Amino acid sequence: MNVVLVQPVYSLEYDITAGLQMPLGLLSIATVTEKCGHNVHIVDLQKEININKLRKISEDLIKKFSQKILSLRPHVIGVSCMSVSYIFITYLLKRIHLIFIIFLIKKAL
Repeated sequence: MNVVLVQPVYSLEYDITAGLQMPLGLLSIATVTEKCGHNVHIVDLQKEININKLRKISEDLIKKFSQKILSLRPHVIGVSCMSVSYIFITYLLKRIHLIFIIFLIKKAL
């Protein structure tokens, strides 16, 4: 089974340490999941925000992140979420759901 674990965007302020910070909770879950025989991918969206020095969350950015997650062909998507990232995660998951439904319709045709 393909499992994708997502570290969401929690700040748009540039953080020089973002590339050094590891999502420890997701890494713990990934370790156990891999030991159970599953393929695990961690997508760190905060790191991508910092690397690309993005300062605005747009519909295009959410679409890009959604496509990146879905390109890994997940059977399960797990998301780390704190109150500060709740709105972003809500939009992201709605977008993923929409893309997945469109994919199923195209596949059925």
